[in-house]
Amino acid sequence: MTPSDPWERLLVAGLARDFQQMRLEFLAALAGGEQPNDPVAAVESWLSQQQSAIRTFRAMVERAEATVTTAPAMLAQIASQARNLLARAS
Repeated sequence: MTPSDPWERLLVAGLARDFQQMRLEFLAALAGGEQPNDPVAAVESWLSQQQSAIRTFRAMVERAEATVTTAPAMLAQIASQARNLLARAS
């Protein structure tokens, strides 16, 4: 994705940073702020508890991937939904 508008470029760059930060915060929340004994088990447990929400999120991502052009607004919506989903780990 290479938006021509400078504001859209800033949005896309910010969203990329947000996705990385969400990933780190999610893992930290699962670890309870400490290194878990089994991080894979912690993630798998969370996945099993959130199956319905994950299915809904994945369906939205699949709809976005099926479009001809991915717009920054689509990424912003996906980031918002990802933030909501991953907040369930807290």
